Amino acid sequence: KIIGTRTMGAQTGIQEDRTLMNGGSVTAPGYRRFDRKTGELIVENKGVEPDITVDNTPDLILQGRDAQLETAVKILLEQLK
Repeated sequence: KIIGTRTMGAQTGIQEDRTLMNGGSVTAPGYRRFDRKTGELIVENKGVEPDITVDNTPDLILQGRDAQLETAVKILLEQLK
């Protein structure tokens, strides 16, 4: 199970860059994830939707708590019973 919030969906990556004469650089997309059956991008600009949505709110973070981890531990302990 995926517990947390939807990921941002940035899956296209840069493999290498080219250095220019002036010291700058140019990059281009080098890889991404796609569905071989449909030819469509997977995850890109969509993210991954969790099975159980739990947000780590600022107030809990300031208390040193992790609501996502706490939820995962709770679910795993229930499954162990």
